[in-house]
Amino acid sequence: MKVIASLAAVVALAAAGSATTQDMRIAWGDLDLGSTSGSAAFDKRVDMASRRFCSAPQQPGTLIVRSRECREQVRRAAVAQLPQAAQADYAQARQSLSI
Repeated sequence: MKVIASLAAVVALAAAGSATTQDMRIAWGDLDLGSTSGSAAFDKRVDMASRRFCSAPQQPGTLIVRSRECREQVRRAAVAQLPQAAQADYAQARQSLSI
């Protein structure tokens, strides 16, 4: 199974004025990222992982205030960690969704 092995999501913590990293794993090898259903399933997995990551305090006494921005950063990092060919398939499938 292909997994984004070390998705280091860098999230700016507005409350702390600093950044932190955390590793998470998102499986994608069982998906056809070139299909609309496969790209949608990948989006759902990334969304679930980003919600867990972005809702958890990253340092004692801090909360992520801008969870939407955090989730978007996680999504961009997840796509960037895909192999080039998978990124191209994913982008093509996402483009066909918006047409």
